[in-house]
Amino acid sequence: MRGGMATPAPAVGGEHFATVFVQLNAQTLPHVRRFVQGFVESNGKTDPNFIAGLVVAVHELLENAVKYSTDSTTSLEVKLDLRHSRHVVLITKNLATRESAARVAALIKRLKIADPMRVYQELLEESAARPTESGLGLARIIVECQMELSSVYDSDGQLSVEAISRLRSDQ
Repeated sequence: MRGGMATPAPAVGGEHFATVFVQLNAQTLPHVRRFVQGFVESNGKTDPNFIAGLVVAVHELLENAVKYSTDSTTSLEVKLDLRHSRHVVLITKNLATRESAARVAALIKRLKIADPMRVYQELLEESAARPTESGLGLARIIVECQMELSSVYDSDGQLSVEAISRLRSDQ
């Protein structure tokens, strides 16, 4: 993959994972989305609704990571655990300001403590008045993709945002 490096790793105890380091732009984002879709499908997860949600989550996470990054590199780690806890984990990592990280953490907290659908609707209304930094992407991951979100900001200025989807037996 040009513009990035995909590094699939061997399965360890039923877990498959790949890490993609990308310098995203309009041309590379579709390639990363297709890479993630192909990776998950090649490991036996072919439910079209699940795949569609995963691709939306990848897009939203990467778009946010790039938008708020203080440098030009973002990594996306994809983990697929088919054996134990049966989940897919998407993790984006990028350098970010403390302020950006605080906004992400506050929004995730807001989505966790309230009804996510109500917060999503509030964000839709708020975004009409403030088209940038609406928070809709993270809300979509929770509401539409039915994934759990968390974030960590470390002392080196790296923001990690993690989205987890639990797999049902039919996915």
